[in-house]
Amino acid sequence: MYYAAWTKSGTQSIVDVFTALRSANTVHTPLYFVLLQLWGKCCSYEIATGRVLSILISLLAMAVICRISREFVGKAAGFFAIAIVASNALYNFYVPHMRPYPLLVLTAAIVLWQYLRIHYGRRAPSKIDYFALFLASYLLANTHLLSALFFLTLGVYHLLLTPKDRRWLISPLAICAALLLLLPWIAPVLSVFWDSAKRWVDVDYNGLLALESTLRVFANGNAILFTALSLLGLGIGFGTKAFRIKPYLFMIVVFLLVVAAFAQLTGYLSSSGMRFLLSSLPLFALFASAGIFALYRLKPWLGLLIFLWVLSGISFHESVPNWRTYIAGRTSHFYRPPWQIVSRMARNSGHTGLILGYGFKEDLLVSRNIVGYSQAHWYFGRFGLPLRNTNNLEIFQTLAQQDSVKESSVWIFYDHSSVKSTDARKLHDIFDGLNYEACHSVEPNHRLLVVKYMWDDLQCEMPDILARHSNALIDHELYGLTLAKDGQRVIFVDSWDAREGIELQGHMLSFQLISNEWENVSQLELPLVHEGSLRRFSIDVSGVPPGQYRLMLILYHKSTGDRFAWEDNPGYVPEMLELGSITIPAS
Repeated sequence: MYYAAWTKSGTQSIVDVFTALRSANTVHTPLYFVLLQLWGKCCSYEIATGRVLSILISLLAMAVICRISREFVGKAAGFFAIAIVASNALYNFYVPHMRPYPLLVLTAAIVLWQYLRIHYGRRAPSKIDYFALFLASYLLANTHLLSALFFLTLGVYHLLLTPKDRRWLISPLAICAALLLLLPWIAPVLSVFWDSAKRWVDVDYNGLLALESTLRVFANGNAILFTALSLLGLGIGFGTKAFRIKPYLFMIVVFLLVVAAFAQLTGYLSSSGMRFLLSSLPLFALFASAGIFALYRLKPWLGLLIFLWVLSGISFHESVPNWRTYIAGRTSHFYRPPWQIVSRMARNSGHTGLILGYGFKEDLLVSRNIVGYSQAHWYFGRFGLPLRNTNNLEIFQTLAQQDSVKESSVWIFYDHSSVKSTDARKLHDIFDGLNYEACHSVEPNHRLLVVKYMWDDLQCEMPDILARHSNALIDHELYGLTLAKDGQRVIFVDSWDAREGIELQGHMLSFQLISNEWENVSQLELPLVHEGSLRRFSIDVSGVPPGQYRLMLILYHKSTGDRFAWEDNPGYVPEMLELGSITIPAS
């Protein structure tokens, strides 16, 4: 369903969004996806950009909720409302994600604001006010199907507590007109909704449990604190006449009764579906900010009790076992390896070499993300970053070894909170045995460790060219020449490019280790491959006696044996190029 709204090409239209939602047979209403598609066209179709949209919407939602509390409770209540919303753990969880729930809070807040302005405002409502209520209701219904619970709350409150006058008849007509306008879209979606609801029905979940879960989530895990600061504050304020009680402050009580009845009758709501109730966040904020404001009016220093809300929210957010159940069914998405962090770090550093992940499930890279591409392609492949992932140490060693010839730098990353320290040490030993050096490590979050390895002969720096030579066929560059740590191999780093118009098929490079007596003690024959890229090879010197040796390079044709002289070669034999010298110590 996200595919048409958020794709790499960005060629889809708004019509394609509606078509995709219909064909996906989804319960989602289209408003968020239309906004997402328009946002992508204006900004870019990147995951981070899509998250920015959610963050902006959430900030706007807090601004509207602040305005509601300032206008219908008191000026200081606006600050209290912002603190209450900003410290809500469940809301904060969805703020940075490409999900419609911040938009659900925003549209619900606008509907509540317009409703209160019409019925409790300081001036008589105009036609524009009723139209604004109609439009806001249409947008809310278009954001999420379970906004129906918010509308039902508004309806029950309207019937029982709203003053009966001319406005009492017109405002529900505006809301009903908006819902009727959306009926052609909602009608087919309802059948899909009830079919999908069967998977969510919990026969053991009843109205009381729904109340407990709702209060726990929206009161930051502390329903007692919520009750004490809100009901107690309003009661003291009313008793001392420091604050005037208004019926709309208790709209949240109606909402809780509606949720309990809905859960009891349908069994649909469960603790893992609390995100569906985020439309009630403005009601909670209005009620709780009024309670704190009443205490503030009694004694201004009592307004500092709002920090109990904030501390409670922080504590609830950090106590993961206490609230992870409220997002169950979505944790697999949010607790995947942070591919985006590794990808962004690699791109920002200019790294183009191999990236190896260890300890993560191997199927996570091929699973599709919300934009219809595999994780491997979206975060790495489209940027030219080669990525491998395994949770098997032997496979990890094979992957590292087979690319050690051409990869001058390799990044590895793993979850150090779950990978054993012995396995982490083995990862380092693998690269140490391949003559890599750990040059840089960083922990971008509390779980992830990223380590950059480079060929040890490069000494953790971008390689400088030690020597550059040419002949009639190629331009050759040498970057490094050293003895391996085990003393059994001579390692060299080089690259080459063919001259324009030259055909190189059948040509070979011969690297020869020559003693001071011009004896060939060891050599390596290589075809002309890996053009233009750094590569690293080794020559076996395990049987070579200690002494000083020269590494010579010869380019020849495999079939004819023809050799090619090197330009500006001061050596005795023009076809033999001295790349450098190496000392093999006594063991």
